[in-house]
Amino acid sequence: MSMKKILTVALSIIAIFFAADARAFQISHMVHEIDPEQTPFSDFYIYNDSRSERLHLVITLRAWKQNEDGSRNLSSTEDITAFPNLLVIEPGERRKVRIGLQKALQRDVEHSYRLNVRQLAIEGTTTGAPTQANSVSSAVRFTRSFNMPVFVRPETPKQNVAVRAVSLDGKIAMELQNIGNVNVKLRDLALYQVASVGNTEPLAEPISAIRLLAGSRIVVGTISAADLKSIAVVEPHFKVVSGDVDEDRVGDKLEINR
Repeated sequence: MSMKKILTVALSIIAIFFAADARAFQISHMVHEIDPEQTPFSDFYIYNDSRSERLHLVITLRAWKQNEDGSRNLSSTEDITAFPNLLVIEPGERRKVRIGLQKALQRDVEHSYRLNVRQLAIEGTTTGAPTQANSVSSAVRFTRSFNMPVFVRPETPKQNVAVRAVSLDGKIAMELQNIGNVNVKLRDLALYQVASVGNTEPLAEPISAIRLLAGSRIVVGTISAADLKSIAVVEPHFKVVSGDVDEDRVGDKLEINR
């Protein structure tokens, strides 16, 4: 093997080593559901993938609502907590975290939260866990983070979503309304021209995925009506995700008045 090839292989091995170390940490699962009738908590594991660096983490939970544009509306909550919320994981090891209810909740509709796991870089510190007193200081900065949904299931889950094309201030869009009491995941949402023969292409790039919270109404996929001069009727096409199955659906159409 030539010296050039040897050097190339060596550099590749070094790159793989540092890339693996840079991953920092992994989480066992990214969506958490709590059913109080079965158990009032959900456990997950955090793995420290580093070969040499101790991992310092801060975990927070906030109540989650959706704004009309689909953005997150987060607020403080005393409904639910994560323990431990400050932890240190040695290289190559894992720690269990428990998400648990702190009080009884009404069970008519699903409750939604966002759990955030943030990595701390503690400059000049190589040992010891962060504490409430020193968790935020001039020597500490946040680096990587994971953000994931947490749901507390209702007593009688009912999935029901209404999707329609709407006209808003000279624009055409899709209105998504969750009229059930649990979250629903939608995929490949797009407006299509209603054609008399055959299928047509979507009028814009489909939205790959949206998770619509119980009771939420959002408007997405806006297109200027001026760009649809030759089109008289549009309708939304989308898929409802249920387990491993995607169900194709068509929403309520809209006649474009000019």
